[in-house]
Amino acid sequence: MVTRLLVAAFVSATLLGRSGLPFGIEAPDLIFPLLAGAVAVKGLHTRRGDVGVALFLAGVTAAALANPSRSGALEVVKLLYSAAILLIVREVARRGLRLPIVGAMVVASCAICVLTLVNVAADYIGWSDSTLLVWRHPLRSGFILWRARGAFGVPEMLSEALTVSIPLALAWRSAAQARVRRWLGAGIATMMCVGTLTFSHGIVGAGGSLLWYAWPSLSRWSRRWAVVGWTGTFLAVFLLSSALPRPAGTMPLSPFAAQVVAAQDVAFGGRSWTIEWFHYGALKGLALLAFLGSPWVGIGPGGFNQAAQLAGLEQVLPPIMLAADPHCELTGKLAETGLVGTLPMLVLWAIWIGRARRATDVYARAAGAGILGILVNGVHVDFMTFRFLWLALAILESAPDSSDGPDTEAAQAGPGHLEAAPVSR
Repeated sequence: MVTRLLVAAFVSATLLGRSGLPFGIEAPDLIFPLLAGAVAVKGLHTRRGDVGVALFLAGVTAAALANPSRSGALEVVKLLYSAAILLIVREVARRGLRLPIVGAMVVASCAICVLTLVNVAADYIGWSDSTLLVWRHPLRSGFILWRARGAFGVPEMLSEALTVSIPLALAWRSAAQARVRRWLGAGIATMMCVGTLTFSHGIVGAGGSLLWYAWPSLSRWSRRWAVVGWTGTFLAVFLLSSALPRPAGTMPLSPFAAQVVAAQDVAFGGRSWTIEWFHYGALKGLALLAFLGSPWVGIGPGGFNQAAQLAGLEQVLPPIMLAADPHCELTGKLAETGLVGTLPMLVLWAIWIGRARRATDVYARAAGAGILGILVNGVHVDFMTFRFLWLALAILESAPDSSDGPDTEAAQAGPGHLEAAPVSR
């Protein structure tokens, strides 16, 4: 009972992201030591796939040792903590508490989304001027865009969390009783609504996760058009947030022109073009410059804010970019850890994708879909320390159809054993 309560509290708290504590410490980090102690006292189990995590951690640690700094040490500690979340939560799920983990994530997400909708409605109508759960985003036209952010600091983080929560809710609904399915259906609709109100590029990854989860039930015709539509949306969002070409001398085409940080004139096809670089695109270019300057071990984990100085661009870029994160997991790792940290990470991603493809258990498929959605969003997000990413991985790896083979009596009972809550006797 103690473990059940602690894991539910920890998982629910991962939806809270504005504690104001130093070093990025949040509410779940205060609960985790208690959970780890309660679980570890009975022993822990490892899997063959943990070698991939170990190699990734070793690569990042090597880059940190080659570029000693406080930020590098802190980044290594964050990744070790993420791996500990995987180990502990997977052990809890392995002991038959996978559904409470899923339930805590889904219920907490639904609760945050309901409160966020109330905040948006009250602020829009004028009943309240609170921005506790929303973000007022002024547009160039003078209008205010209310963006949902939940208990996180920015809307993008809420979108990433819902990328995991919504497929898990769909999986729970598929295995639940009729009365519970009605409530879950309302909760899923609420989460989708709030996810849309984030107006974040993370919506693309969330859509990809839903497409992956629903793939087995789609017809060939539906699959074809779903892939075409999703791919087009992904490319459009990527271009509108990274770089956009326009004929030289014409007005800016992008509604985000206020975020243009650089403009480059090029000749192509016999015409002159102006490429507008937005924040995300400029950060990727800066990361690649840093990588080329130190391709083997990078400039050090957590040291991306030094990239502009190392490239000699500190007088050119706006102040917001001089202290920015990479906002792309791949180019960010290339810049900060070089090949020694990036290659093991790519191997680890391949392992995750392989597990997601092989998953047949309903909760494992949902968790795999959420992980793949976050990987897609990684083009604009640094996600390797997201707590809910490692929670989803723990759910995926605790499935009875894991490639490491069944390791519990529950697993031997078949894939359907964990699809419903255990019955007390």
